Amino acid sequence: MQEIGIPFYHLTRKGVLISLSITEVKNKERLLKEFFSKGDPKEKSFEKILTNLSNSSPNFTYSIFQKYVKAFCDDKIKELLPFDLSKLQNLSDESLIIQKEILEAFLKLSKQEKEEAIRFLNEIT
Repeated sequence: MQEIGIPFYHLTRKGVLISLSITEVKNKERLLKEFFSKGDPKEKSFEKILTNLSNSSPNFTYSIFQKYVKAFCDDKIKELLPFDLSKLQNLSDESLIIQKEILEAFLKLSKQEKEEAIRFLNEIT
């Protein structure tokens, strides 16, 4: 295709993973599906939860990819692939700890308390 003047490229799996970490990239849903379609069985264990989270909380989901790729760039993860979120466990990322804490606390709230919390968060964001 490039020989006849039509620009064409194909990302490697690492390229797709890095693309998922870049805020400005469009069509992340397609990239996420593509990434996991070629994954090994251990990687596929993350597919369902990350796909579900990407539908309901895309900013949170793709921030996980950002943190993963940043950890690699900071030499805290030796290899990008295979994709393994357990590699993030040894990193003390305060924002992930806070997000987990909020989710766990939210799940324990009554229905009325959840509604109040949502109203509060809507006022500050």
